[in-house]
Amino acid sequence: MAGIALKRPLTVLIIGAGASGLAAAELLGQFPCFNILILEADNRLGGRCKTQPVDTVDGCYDLGASFIHGSESNPVYEMARKHNIDIIKSSTDWNSIRYCTENGQALNKATLGEVTNFYHECIDRSKQFAHAADNSALPKGISTVGAFVRNCLSQRILELDEKEKSTFASIFKCYELLECLNSGCDSLFDLQLKDFGQYQELDGYHWEFKNGYNDFIQLLFNNLNKTNTTIQLNSVVECVDYSSIDQDNCKQLISETSDEHPINVRCTNGKIYPADHVICTIPLGVLKQMAETLFNPTLPKSKLEAIYRLGFGTVNKVYLFYNKPFWGDDPFRTIFIWNDNQYKYPNNESYPLPESEAWLKKVFAISSSDHCNNALVFWMVGSAAEEIENVIDTQVSNSLTKLLNFYIKDPHIELPYKIVKSNWHNNPYSRGSYSYVSSISTGEDFQLIEDPLLSKQRNSPLIMFAGEATHKQFYSTVHGAYLTGRREALRLLQTYGLKS
Repeated sequence: MAGIALKRPLTVLIIGAGASGLAAAELLGQFPCFNILILEADNRLGGRCKTQPVDTVDGCYDLGASFIHGSESNPVYEMARKHNIDIIKSSTDWNSIRYCTENGQALNKATLGEVTNFYHECIDRSKQFAHAADNSALPKGISTVGAFVRNCLSQRILELDEKEKSTFASIFKCYELLECLNSGCDSLFDLQLKDFGQYQELDGYHWEFKNGYNDFIQLLFNNLNKTNTTIQLNSVVECVDYSSIDQDNCKQLISETSDEHPINVRCTNGKIYPADHVICTIPLGVLKQMAETLFNPTLPKSKLEAIYRLGFGTVNKVYLFYNKPFWGDDPFRTIFIWNDNQYKYPNNESYPLPESEAWLKKVFAISSSDHCNNALVFWMVGSAAEEIENVIDTQVSNSLTKLLNFYIKDPHIELPYKIVKSNWHNNPYSRGSYSYVSSISTGEDFQLIEDPLLSKQRNSPLIMFAGEATHKQFYSTVHGAYLTGRREALRLLQTYGLKS
């Protein structure tokens, strides 16, 4: 192993034991010149990957990440295959999906296909602006994805009669809600148009871990070199103090110092951990809340502003468990098509909702769980996802059951015996689910958050940043988080002339 001569092992402190933190530790641990300490605020590994077992039957359910997004060049997929971890193809039999309209009218399949194709055409067009040479290609006065697709819709349905417009727009709205779920935003008007297409879809099928995403987290943990890597749970970092470094006049690499460590990391329990380097994988939602006080000296203004600009949304799941599934043995998938308020036909029936249940309007799909045969799962996004975290479980269960009764027209659906919902917004160690390019941000903000804090004289990284919100193409994904952890580990290896 070639590299710079070291007077002592270097301490690398990693904040967070999610996919990115474990990925960094996995690579750095191969080099005995590093002592690695991972501080995890929660009482478990995994971060926003969280698999729970089912109490009464065989199976599990993921409250956080669910999918391996694509198989071509996806390190998560490649590692699962290499280590013989059971994964299943996430396939949807579109012929088995039941489409239910709020007004109770039957849905014409030809119209459904027409709207589907048109919507995907609009989204594809909205992604092309990211590849344009400059902003001149942007439509005048349109800066968000929501404004763009709604403008496309208004032109497309000009020649339809009022009833046809209502049907077309309602189906279109359903797809808008799906894109909100994919992006993690409350509305497509929250998404900046210019850089929307910077996100890179990987080719190949989407997959799921048969026994939950925890299998991937366990693989990363098993790959750690336990001789030079330590993990401490329930360790909430409150300050990363690098004030002892005179960054403008730093004349030596960390490796050329004596026994002194340039960084001190303090936790809320009062413990202080000295370090030579820090890799921060704290979720963007938490950074938004505490970035100004977490670092001493405070972060550069450009980095702080990028943290505040970039979007970070909430996606929650609600699982309903039944003693006897009313849908039988076949997969159950239903799409709820709500009336579009802008183009609502006056005579269309509406589902009456009290203000306390307004969040139901964001529920657009339900399906049986592929991992647990007696459970249904609802996905919630944005403000509705945040709201249900504060609604008691029995009310959520009752509201969703009434919704099922209304759309499926079956008054005999029984209440589930159990409900489990995720709470990513209220979770103090995540404060949401994943990032997106907000209407006030640009794709360059991912790079600004990624940029390490350097000792300026030697240009060596002191504090590095990893996590899905630091990847310009793969933000919001587990493979993006994993790759950024390895990126920062490689940055450190290069600093000391080491090769992986």
